[in-house]
Amino acid sequence: MDGQILYEVKGDKLKIEAHCENQTDKRLSLTYKLSIEQHDSNNNTVSNSQGGKKELEAMESKTLSSTSVSWRKGSSLRATLKIYHKKKLLDTVILDLSSDSIEEKSEK
Repeated sequence: MDGQILYEVKGDKLKIEAHCENQTDKRLSLTYKLSIEQHDSNNNTVSNSQGGKKELEAMESKTLSSTSVSWRKGSSLRATLKIYHKKKLLDTVILDLSSDSIEEKSEK
């Protein structure tokens, strides 16, 4: 199981997508949780969590969740993706971003 958190900055918006690739030869029924915590230059904090269930065929890749947040100079963000199968944690991915470390229209 391979989880990824992708991002793209466009103007004052940061788009975040949680992806998962089933690298096994079996169909898997997964649950996931994407948690986002964002801080701005005034020390304001915004938190958001999304979760759900997805079925992935063998060797299939899917977008699990996507969201957009406001993104300005002085912003920082931590996104955490946790992927489970039958309540067993299969993968954890953490993405830390700072407005100082990425440029507009960057994509990872």
